[in-house]
Amino acid sequence: MSSIQKIQRQSGRRYKAVLKSGSRVLKTKTFTKEALAKQWLKRLQMDAEAMDALGLKGARMTLNELVTAYKAQYRGCDASIKGKLAHWCAALGEHYLVDITTQRVREHLAQYKEGAALRPNGSRNKDSLKLINTGKARKPATVNRMRSALSALFKYANQQGWVNQNPVRNIPALPRLNCLQ
Repeated sequence: MSSIQKIQRQSGRRYKAVLKSGSRVLKTKTFTKEALAKQWLKRLQMDAEAMDALGLKGARMTLNELVTAYKAQYRGCDASIKGKLAHWCAALGEHYLVDITTQRVREHLAQYKEGAALRPNGSRNKDSLKLINTGKARKPATVNRMRSALSALFKYANQQGWVNQNPVRNIPALPRLNCLQ
């Protein structure tokens, strides 16, 4: 557990950041501003998590590779999962799993939400099937389904021991619109 201690000196107030592992002190540093001390601690903790992850297979596995492994074992009945996974491959596919952070996913979902909704052109022939821009905004349920698809990928990776945590887990689902309006 890390902490920040306030220290009063003749030259003014200082903030001592203490990085601990259990009861053992790993590193300390003193700052003039509390925000800098918090930022330093956060960065060191993130670096420690990345180093832990480097021992896992997921440290050098891209999202594209994870999607390939996930598709090979997928036995569900959601026919739209391929499109959702293709979207994530296009968006983050070249990134290593350890580089896909909660913040990166949150930013991408915000961009996705701002995009236009698409619908099929109505063709029954798979070769001539195309998606048409409806000109309307995407609904929260659509964004939530994309979020869930990525979360399922990381849940699978966690079960396989390739990553330590699911970066999507701390992103809440968007509230649904009232359908009766």
